[in-house]
Formats: sequence, C-alpha cells, structure tokens
Amino acid sequence: MASPFYLRNIIKNKSAELIAFEMFHETGMYVVTSCGPEMIISEIASIEKSEDLKKEVTRLHERPQLSISNPVTGTHFFVKVKYRENPTPQMIFSIAEEIVSLWPATHLCLVTPIGFFFDSCADILERGGDIALVDASLVPLEIQDKYLKIVNDT
Repeated sequence: MASPFYLRNIIKNKSAELIAFEMFHETGMYVVTSCGPEMIISEIASIEKSEDLKKEVTRLHERPQLSISNPVTGTHFFVKVKYRENPTPQMIFSIAEEIVSLWPATHLCLVTPIGFFFDSCADILERGGDIALVDASLVPLEIQDKYLKIVNDT
C-alpha cells in the first residue's frame, strides 16, 4: 500500500497536469494532447524487472505528460508538469536536470500556489534553476488567474 504522502503527491501532480492541460486548451491557440505514462507504468510495474527494464520504466515515468502545439505558428512543446508548493532554484534545477537527461527537448510547466512557470529544461539549467513565469503571449493573464484560483482551491 502506498503511503499517504506518496498518494497526496500523485494527486497534486495529476491535478496540476489537468489544470495545465485545460489552461493551455482554453486559450484556443493550442492543440493539447495528454501523453502521460500512468497507463503504461501500472502494467509494467507488475512484471519482474531486469536492470534494463528498470531503466526504461524510469524513462517512461519521467516522460512528458503533454504535447502542446500551435498549428498557426508551428510551435510545439513536449511538457512535463510538476506541482510544487515552495520551489527553490535548487529544486527546479534538480527537476530540470532529471527531465533533460531522459527527454532533452522537454519544457517544464511548474504549477505553484503563486503562479504558473514555463520554460525549456535546457534554459532552466543554463540559468541555474531560474524558471520564467508563463508569458501572457502564451496564456493570457485572465486565463492564468482563473486556473490559479482552481490550483489554490484544490
């Protein structure tokens, strides 16, 4: 049986993923597709694991959860979504480092009680753990505010 702390984190991260999905979708500018690992991991977890399989399960577990495309501009992001209550630059750097080692072109969408942050993992690493707020040109502030209220009510 999973610990309450583990389950709480799964729920918060899944909620953050759903909120990010809906927030980008609501702009009307993006095609947002869920591509998270949750369906695959539970099946594989029951299999006896070799070292190679353990590495692949880790890679699947860390795969981006969202594909966000703007058909007009051709912009595309693979996005890993994380929820953190009090992120520090060291914590953000560590998250980005783990993601980029497995999925180099991935962006991180960090959902926090104070706002949404969004940047490429490579840029986060280059800046030592600094991550930019979601730009209003990506998601208008009124939409961000609406979903931030949901984050804080959840």
